[in-house]
Amino acid sequence: MAQTNDPLFDLLGFEVDPEETELLNINARRLKQLPEELCKFRRLKSLIADANELDVFPSIMFNFQLLEMLNLRANKIPRIPEGIRELCQLRYVFMDDNGLTELPDTLCDLPNMEWLQVSGNKLTSLPGQIGKLKTLSRLNASRNQIVRLPPSIVELSRLQQLLLQGNKLTSLPARFGEAFSDQVNVGLHDNPLAQPPIEVCEQGILAIRAYQDELQRSDAVVTPRLKVVLIGESLAGKTSLINALVEGKSNLTGIADRTHCVNIVQWFPTRDVVFEVYDFGGHEVYYMSHQYFIT
Repeated sequence: MAQTNDPLFDLLGFEVDPEETELLNINARRLKQLPEELCKFRRLKSLIADANELDVFPSIMFNFQLLEMLNLRANKIPRIPEGIRELCQLRYVFMDDNGLTELPDTLCDLPNMEWLQVSGNKLTSLPGQIGKLKTLSRLNASRNQIVRLPPSIVELSRLQQLLLQGNKLTSLPARFGEAFSDQVNVGLHDNPLAQPPIEVCEQGILAIRAYQDELQRSDAVVTPRLKVVLIGESLAGKTSLINALVEGKSNLTGIADRTHCVNIVQWFPTRDVVFEVYDFGGHEVYYMSHQYFIT
């Protein structure tokens, strides 16, 4: 295309009236930055600039005070500036596949946000105050590296879709199952979930709710269990040592009470840990049995 004296025409390939334009599509133009001429689009409500080569969030964006939809997918933008709160009309933000490493807390100050899409980035967390986005109906943070969800996520009462698959989540916040309707589309697969187990999560919100309710009722406590193995010659005092540990005082064992094969005793030094103590008989005839207990 031949160059003209009109930079906007050179960019778009057609004539446009900036004062009347509400939607602008400049995707896949290999742009490394947005041209200053775009400042003329004061009435802009939707900007599509995906699949370019932008490596910073364009500062020119803050000229678009009426902006409702921003699509910057498939660029190279590592962070969203805190000034994003100034674009208070934003309702739809699409920032997939950019290499984002974090989201600013000020993103949660946008009062009209309905759809936030940040999949395929390098996020390890979501903003702690994400629950402030009371109008949010769709959140897609899949294909990131998120290890923990903020507790306030359960305050997103209008959610219809919550996609978190392909992260590193090991647990869900308390009340997660209670907070959302069973009509909410929740994606949790491809996470190393243990609480609730992934098998429960894959059954949906109702199963998560039932699991968390039961967990709360039972007040489940996981007590660490450690294994201690005592091996030595016959009559070396192994059983006497265990007796002293368990009873809290010296208690020598007589010859008639020596251990035959193996004796397993539980020792509770505190309420927070259990030791399983394996006391092996010291006679050579018992040596072959050791392999079945020592792992």
